[in-house]
Amino acid sequence: MHRKSYEPAKVAHFDLPLPIFDEDDSPLDEKEDEFASPPQSNEFNPTIYDTSLPTLSNSGRIPRIMPAVYVGLVDNTIENDFNKIITIDCRYSYEYKGGHIKNAINANTTEILYKMLFSKVALTEFRHQKIALIFHCEFSKNRGPELAGYVREMDRTLNANNYPNLYYPEVYIIDGGYSTFYEAFPAYCDGGYTKMRDKFHRRSGDLNKSILKYRESMQQTKRRIRHNNENCDLNENATSPTSKVSGRKARNYISEDSPAVQVLDF
Repeated sequence: MHRKSYEPAKVAHFDLPLPIFDEDDSPLDEKEDEFASPPQSNEFNPTIYDTSLPTLSNSGRIPRIMPAVYVGLVDNTIENDFNKIITIDCRYSYEYKGGHIKNAINANTTEILYKMLFSKVALTEFRHQKIALIFHCEFSKNRGPELAGYVREMDRTLNANNYPNLYYPEVYIIDGGYSTFYEAFPAYCDGGYTKMRDKFHRRSGDLNKSILKYRESMQQTKRRIRHNNENCDLNENATSPTSKVSGRKARNYISEDSPAVQVLDF
């Protein structure tokens, strides 16, 4: 396939050239993507992370569901015992405003996700509830999987001494993203479909600014997680290690003294 030569966007009031990115929905270099869950990999461990929903084979670290499964979930035509379903739209704000899955929450940075899911207020509210977190972006190739992977990584970090339990053991990605979902189920969406590379938002600088904001958020978060992991390693060397129980199903467990607010200061 012939690729057009790269030309910087002409943006008023934002004089940086448009960053170069791949022909999918992500501006990030996958080689630097520590949280993403590419569909071709198969790192998911069903003996620990049992899922309540039918998922695609070879989903990767975060299991994927078909758009029809999501519709069945919200319509209660698929048997489930979730207390709450949180649909997380990881696209940029202008994409979300142009149209989104009904009741989806726009969370496109790690800071937003941390406050929404791991703050003391959130963990208190969701205590003892069985929650399904359902992520997507435009095509569910990079942004959605990366932010879903961040949530799993943060959940694992916060529960390092409570392995294999997680606050949110049931995390899913809608395969094909909003693009596929909107085409198949427009009645389940509010508004239309604004593409990430929409010409108006390229020219206005919205795309450029959104890309840079996303990159900065991910880079800062990765640095903080590395720093936290280094501190954990030092603490483990000073104390006896906590034994891990393999093959045990992860469950939703939110303790009264959650360490969530002590890990990252967002």
